[in-house]
Amino acid sequence: MKKLILVDALLKPAKYHKTTPSAVDWWIAGAAFFGGTCFVIGSFSGSSQLEVKPKAGLTSAYTWLVYVTFCLGSYLFTLGCFLITVAAQNERFQENYSSWKVQPDLNTRPKYRWLGIKSRSVAWWGGVVYTFGAVLYNIGTTVSLADQFESVVLSPTAQLVLERVTFLVGGVGFLLGGASFVLESKGWRFLEGILVPTSRNDLASLDYWVNWLNFWGGVGFFASGVFGMVPNLDTIVFYVENAIGFGLGSCCFWMGGLLLFVKMSLDQEAEAQYGSLTEDRLKGDSAGSIALSTLSEP
Repeated sequence: MKKLILVDALLKPAKYHKTTPSAVDWWIAGAAFFGGTCFVIGSFSGSSQLEVKPKAGLTSAYTWLVYVTFCLGSYLFTLGCFLITVAAQNERFQENYSSWKVQPDLNTRPKYRWLGIKSRSVAWWGGVVYTFGAVLYNIGTTVSLADQFESVVLSPTAQLVLERVTFLVGGVGFLLGGASFVLESKGWRFLEGILVPTSRNDLASLDYWVNWLNFWGGVGFFASGVFGMVPNLDTIVFYVENAIGFGLGSCCFWMGGLLLFVKMSLDQEAEAQYGSLTEDRLKGDSAGSIALSTLSEP
């Protein structure tokens, strides 16, 4: 039972959609987890011995397992990246909302903002850079999928720009986006955040490992973007590079999403236990008051 608590957010999504901030956090985790799943399938399928049929459209298993899944993963990832900027804009929403609930006459009811600029927030900039990279991946994966149909004819220049440069620059976006969250967390000790944990706190911190995984996921996608620019790449080298870059990078993003679900589940469990203890204490105080009043009666 305790093991299921770790993935409660994944198994019971409705429970985490009762408030807007919680729902946004769930979809950030979900986009990374399910988008990462699509990336994993697409990456390793692309490194397999599946038969490649040029211009086969949706009749080819390779098209479905590589192009369709990667395209779907990129769109899911874009959703999550955009929601990172939303969460950063509303960083203090819950605190302000709680204050308003206590004193509604003295405070203005806070509004949850979906669009806006928070230029002093590293997390907001990280989300923006992530979103930029994800949108470029949307373009690249969509064009690559469309190029599998006979009716679509692209010039060599269009293929270079739309199917290769987009992955390269998009990979830069993923790399810088991941680096920004490590920078926000570790500051000048940046290397500690991307190499190995140097303290017990880091070793036990889910936030540390989420940032670590997302950074190296970005490194993998950036590396694959660089290799994708190499003309006439050997087939074996392509398979190996695809498995290491996109494959391991995808695994990092997938694991990062899973850890976000674990963190949400543990936070929810802690809040539930705190609420239960508070309720029991209030009941105890109430019972004590009744007992004292009874004893004091003549």
